Formats: sequence, C-alpha cells, structure tokens
Amino acid sequence: MKGGLVLPLSVLLLSRAMADAAPLLDFANGPGEKIKLSVVSGVPTAIGVQDAVGFGAMYFRSESFFNWYVRGSHIDNGVADVGAGPGGIFVAALGASEGGTFACANFLETSDRNVKENIGPVDGRKVLDQLLSLPIHTWSFTNGHSGVRNIGPMAQDFYATFKFGADDKHIASRNTAGVALAAVQGLHQIVQEQRIELDRKEARIAELEKRMAKMDSLEERVKQLEGALKDSLAGSNDMPLKSSRPDLSKESNGPL
Repeated sequence: MKGGLVLPLSVLLLSRAMADAAPLLDFANGPGEKIKLSVVSGVPTAIGVQDAVGFGAMYFRSESFFNWYVRGSHIDNGVADVGAGPGGIFVAALGASEGGTFACANFLETSDRNVKENIGPVDGRKVLDQLLSLPIHTWSFTNGHSGVRNIGPMAQDFYATFKFGADDKHIASRNTAGVALAAVQGLHQIVQEQRIELDRKEARIAELEKRMAKMDSLEERVKQLEGALKDSLAGSNDMPLKSSRPDLSKESNGPL
C-alpha cells in the first residue's frame, strides 16, 4: 500500500481473532492434562482440568513444588530450586511438605473495613476465658511427614469454642490472630483492675504505717515518762523524814 503501513497477514488474522473474542488456544472440552511441560521421575509437570460435579477445576501438577519469581532469567543448574536467576527476586514457594506449605517473606490478608459487614464488638475477657478452656496439643500430620512436630488447637475444638471460621476442619490465621489480640485486651483489663486495687491497698497500708509510727512515738514517750516518774519516786524515798513533834528536851532544861 503506497504511503501507508502494510501489516503481515498473521497480524491481521490475530487482530481479527482478538476482536471477535475468539480463544487463542483451544484444548477442546473434557478433563485431563491440557499442557504437559515435562516429565521428571515419571511425574509430569503439567496444567490440566479435573472433572468435577457441575464444573471443571483447573489444576497444576509438579514433581516437588512451585516457585514464583519476578524479573531475572531462567538458569539450569541441576537442582530443583534453580533460584530467581540473575537479576531476579524470589516471591513465594508452594511445596508438598506437611500437605502443602506456602513460604514467602510476608503474607497480606485483606482486612479493609470497606469490604466488611456485620461488624460487632468483642468482649476480651470472655474470649480470654474461652481461650483458657481451649485444648492445645502437639501433633504431626498423617501425610507421611510424622517427623515434623507442630503445636496448636484442633479445628474442631477451635470452632466449638469460638464459632469463628467457615467450618470445623480449618482455622483461618486471621481468627487465631483476632482471638489472641482480644485475649490480650481482656488480660490487660484484668491487670488494670488489679493495679487499681493494689494502689488502693498500698495507700491504705501507707496510712496504717503512719499511724503505727505515731503509736510507736507515743509508746516511747510513755516509757520516758514512766522512767522519769520512777526516778522521782526513788529520790524522794532516800530523803530523811522530819518529825512534826516539838522538842521537849529543850523545854525541860528551863526554870520550873
């Protein structure tokens, strides 16, 4: 086309397909592995669709775990975890240990007030009492990783105690955090009340100590007075007694 831009036929067809909202890749209907990337130790690394009741569930299959990276470039070094590669940054990893372990530097849960409803107050002291009755155990998973020990409540006990969460088979981390925070607030209330009561008793004790100090001072003064009185009485006993009778001997020597 003179004076214009001539597009390749493939680009025109692709543009037309996108405009018609036609799928670029079509793996036909039915379940099964749709993309097989490789086979390692007899286990395919693949993406597929699992047939389910009323819908199809997409799945990812791997020999060991899944890694997520940003930037960087692919490298082959003969190990499963090749790393982020030159210039790359590790984001997260999902492994098969303990039935599925997700590892990342930080995990952010949506907690925006604008996406919540039925917001209500929490009685921290009640939650604290409930928490004290919650059984805590050490345990291992039954999926071949019995050597890894864990500590925490059972989902059935947690749900029966607090009635938080979707069911009694799972515990959401947001709920364990919420229970812990509420219990801390409840414990703080108890500590504050005890501190007020303790301050009142300490003030009462200080007042009683002042009174006792005054009584001790009075007792010492009484002892001093008693000592002085005893000394005074002892001194008066040592003095000779003067007779009040007249001296008749002098009168007898005079003229009759």
